Amino acid sequence: MKKYNNSVFISGFPRAGTTMLCLIMNYFENCDVHSDSERHPNDFYTLKTYKKYVVIKQPFGVKDFTPLYTYESLITDHKCKIISLLRDPRDVAVSKHAAYPDIYWVSLEMILRNCKEYLKNVNNSSILFIRYEELVTHPKNELDKISMFLDCNYSDDFENFYTLDDAKLEKNKALGTLRKIDSNSVGQWKREEHKERIKSIVTPELREYIKKLGY
Repeated sequence: MKKYNNSVFISGFPRAGTTMLCLIMNYFENCDVHSDSERHPNDFYTLKTYKKYVVIKQPFGVKDFTPLYTYESLITDHKCKIISLLRDPRDVAVSKHAAYPDIYWVSLEMILRNCKEYLKNVNNSSILFIRYEELVTHPKNELDKISMFLDCNYSDDFENFYTLDDAKLEKNKALGTLRKIDSNSVGQWKREEHKERIKSIVTPELREYIKKLGY
């Protein structure tokens, strides 16, 4: 069995669909997808395959307050192509993890870190940025972009990603209820139940980033 030819790292904002997209990548040809859990980029050195790509995922900087990698290091040290998911920071701020439904999952520091990394790398040709809002409202359009980015076709069965065995694993509990792609979570920051959270977390600095990100 030979070592992988190319690495594809799915990263980006936490609560922005990295788990969902990693599962969907199982429907791309020539992709050996490890969608059973989050992995550190160093794992690429231990994974082997006959396929063209090895695909793993980890939201940017989730494991530690200090980022364990940068997009620059992924490209330079790990020779990665990166698919990075972007989401309205306000929706990120009010999103809750299914494993911890009583708390807001993402800190302001983590949101700011992702905003900075996006703006620093927005024109990098080794990175494909996908907006969560577009992925859940027009999934085929976004998968077509990935197909061109990787020169790799995909099956129209991708909408059945939630039926995969990996989707049912405890490690992928971030998905919440197993269901087809839907856009119900877009704009959830506007709900009355999140009013105080939004008031406390949308600082002048974050407000500027929201504008720069196009939200």
